[in-house]
Amino acid sequence: MRKILSFGLLALLLTHCAGPGPTVSERSNRYDPHVLNQVSDFIRTQDPKKGKAVVVFDLDDTLFDARSRTLPILRELSLENDFKATYPQAAARLSAATLNDMRYDVRNILKGLGLDDEALVKRVTDYWLAKFFSSRCENDEPLAGAADLVNQYAKLGATVVYLSGRDTPRMGTCSEKSLKKRGFPFGKKTRLVLKPDGKMDDLAFKRQAMETIEKLGQVIAVFENEPRNLNALGEHFPKAVLVFIDTQHSSAPDSPTAEAHWVKDFIPGPPPEAAPAVDESK
Repeated sequence: MRKILSFGLLALLLTHCAGPGPTVSERSNRYDPHVLNQVSDFIRTQDPKKGKAVVVFDLDDTLFDARSRTLPILRELSLENDFKATYPQAAARLSAATLNDMRYDVRNILKGLGLDDEALVKRVTDYWLAKFFSSRCENDEPLAGAADLVNQYAKLGATVVYLSGRDTPRMGTCSEKSLKKRGFPFGKKTRLVLKPDGKMDDLAFKRQAMETIEKLGQVIAVFENEPRNLNALGEHFPKAVLVFIDTQHSSAPDSPTAEAHWVKDFIPGPPPEAAPAVDESK
């Protein structure tokens, strides 16, 4: 099932390597939003004898834009009197920061704003950690088309699994609220699978969760922004379509497997242009 042949996928197979990530121009050649429609077709035609169709989604930077949680946190810090007094330049730049200035981690956010003082990095990181992994996830903004697409898969009969590195004690309630608030399916046909302990490694947790997920039926597709998680899920579910959400991810060195299909959001697109025919008579 995972072998969806297309010109975009062929290019990905030819150019995939474990080195630095692709440039913006290189990424544009890899995007294949048509795969979102193909997953619908696979769910629709799933053989009941093979089990119920299951689709797996990460949350942060997959269904939800985690930058929308980070930005207000940093702006709030920039308004605190003691912070402004100690770091006036940083306060001004954080106050004026935009969504496009947000990165996966605080150090890179500050670096992008021209701020690299180690004491500042620690101060901002400590503040961000306490706020980011909290009930504030209730107000996260979803990626374009995310709720509509997940609902479409659910209506076609798929069991939707939200598999996230968030932990239940700090973020269980807000995760449920945010999914409902933003119109994602939530109920008998869905599963919200979070870490029982925030100290647990994300990849280790997801590896454990795979055994539970496979009991739900046949995993048709996996959606992830973190390459190493996507690759691990692909190894465990070799027939699943792997969809890499090209938003932001950690500095882990992994690259998405060559079989992954790349998308920027959840807006389905037309099939990629076919490769030009080769005239064998020449």
